[in-house]
Amino acid sequence: ELEERYRVDFDKRLLEYHSKLEEAKVDLEEKYQGEMMTLKTHYEGKVEQLVNDLVQSHHTELGSLQEKHNKEISNRSA
Repeated sequence: ELEERYRVDFDKRLLEYHSKLEEAKVDLEEKYQGEMMTLKTHYEGKVEQLVNDLVQSHHTELGSLQEKHNKEISNRSA
């Protein structure tokens, strides 16, 4: 009977701790949700800027290559 009582107490405490952990998790998520959204928006903006810079750089390089190619074609024709 003593063992059964300890088992019940242990199970009860385990459930209580699990519940407290869940509450703490939810509290932390709520507490930092705004900060996480701000960081997400910031980093998404940075990624978008990097992609735009890469596209622009690629476009510029393609333009330079096309120009170089056109000059070579002109020189061969002349």
